[in-house]
Parts: sequence; structure tokens; C-alpha cells
Amino acid sequence: MLKSNKALSNVNQIASELDIYDTMITALTEILEEKGQINHEEWEKRIQKKLHK
Repeated sequence: MLKSNKALSNVNQIASELDIYDTMITALTEILEEKGQINHEEWEKRIQKKLHK
């Protein structure tokens, strides 16, 4: 039972960190869009390109 609780704690910690990274990436892309440095379509294309390497 102890291992199960520790594993769940680790999963929760990782999920929390991923939420933080998601928020950071979203904020950064919003800033870039506001400044006219990137648009949503360009961003999506870049993501797809990197995922399919």
C-alpha cells in the first residue's frame, strides 16, 4: 500500500509540473502573438513538424 501511495504522489507531482509547463508555454505564445512574432497557424504547423520528425 505504501508503494501505491508514493506512486500516486509521484504521478500527482508530474501532473502538477506538466500543468505549470503548459501555462508557461501558453503565456509565451500569447506574448509572441500579441507582438506579431507568430500566429496560431504557424505555431501549429511548427508543432506538427517537430512531432513528425
